[in-house]
Amino acid sequence: MRTLGVRFPVLLAIALFLFCGIAIAHSPSDLRLDYDQGTSTLRVTVTHQVDDSSSHYVREVVIQKNGVTVDTVTYASQPSRESFTYSYPLTLDPGDLARVTARCNIGGFLTREYTRPSAQGQPSTAIPTTPSMAPSPWVVHAALLLAAIFLFLGVSVLPTYGKGITGWYRYHTVLAMIGGILAILAIAMVFVGIPSGSLRNAWDAHVALGLIVLAILLFTLGAGIYRKWAGGHKGEVRTVHLWLGRVLVVLVLVNVVLGLSAVGIF
Repeated sequence: MRTLGVRFPVLLAIALFLFCGIAIAHSPSDLRLDYDQGTSTLRVTVTHQVDDSSSHYVREVVIQKNGVTVDTVTYASQPSRESFTYSYPLTLDPGDLARVTARCNIGGFLTREYTRPSAQGQPSTAIPTTPSMAPSPWVVHAALLLAAIFLFLGVSVLPTYGKGITGWYRYHTVLAMIGGILAILAIAMVFVGIPSGSLRNAWDAHVALGLIVLAILLFTLGAGIYRKWAGGHKGEVRTVHLWLGRVLVVLVLVNVVLGLSAVGIF
């Protein structure tokens, strides 16, 4: 029981640390647009308060003119921990509408619109929109995987330390199935698209390891199911099942760190 008292808190702390990296996501709090007609330059001033501008930052700025995307710029950090200004060349004729969206690298975005006056003396308009806290797809991917990790931790602990619980094997099986479904959904999401601005080599490695994790997960679940019909080989199948489960938990944790590295969190 002493081993459980040490091992489980350590694994829980690791999982909570990874969860905190997702929880700090927030959209920029303000976005101001100014247009210099003489130089045809759009100045975008962003307010995005962070503790570390190299790991939590505005990753992407999308510029649209009259509903058409004319530029998408990605960044690996932001110039300051609060407010900063970017300048973009953009020709706006009277009446043209510029729309700018700034996205946080963890999740959330803010959009502003600017309309160049159509007549001399007419004031320009800057139309605010409500900041969105909608997480980007990779955040959903990470959240699903994190939930699967918690379930797999419970799955791995029950056979050794939970046999005194009535119906522990049923809980073990249910947790494994739910965790497996969440992990499969998370792994399937990597084929939706590569997060903008991600490190391609790290992302490719994350995807490759994810496929290995998926194969081990299927073998682990299969071994657990096959054990019922293994006859005299139940002991050997159980051993394989247990070791595959341990390897699975380790590889999932490693791949979470690799994925966070690919999108610039680590």
